[in-house]
Amino acid sequence: MGEEEDASGRPIASRSSSWATGMSAWVARTGVTPNSISLFSILFAGIGAALILLTTQTIAMIGAAVSMQLRLVCNLLDGLAAQAIETLASRSHWSLLITSVTIAAGSLVTCITRTINLSRSLERL
Repeated sequence: MGEEEDASGRPIASRSSSWATGMSAWVARTGVTPNSISLFSILFAGIGAALILLTTQTIAMIGAAVSMQLRLVCNLLDGLAAQAIETLASRSHWSLLITSVTIAAGSLVTCITRTINLSRSLERL
């Protein structure tokens, strides 16, 4: 395992892609903190969950899928920005814990709501 893999955690191909390295360099130059990027990740997760919970329209589902992808991009940029500005602020355990709990809670609520809606739909048949 190389030094680069040790520093960045799991080897993920997208970390070394040109768009990701360029974007992380831009983020580092703008002064955006990794924790701010984590907050955007939570925001996108919330938007996606809200779209799934509040409607079943096709455009909303597409919006939810886009939101979830933006959350993943934020997650990637968070780590890359932390490396680019050489800070461990984004790796604080509390930040990671809060983000994980928020995403897990949103997923749980979504699953429960969808299950209830499906059972109601089946009862009507």
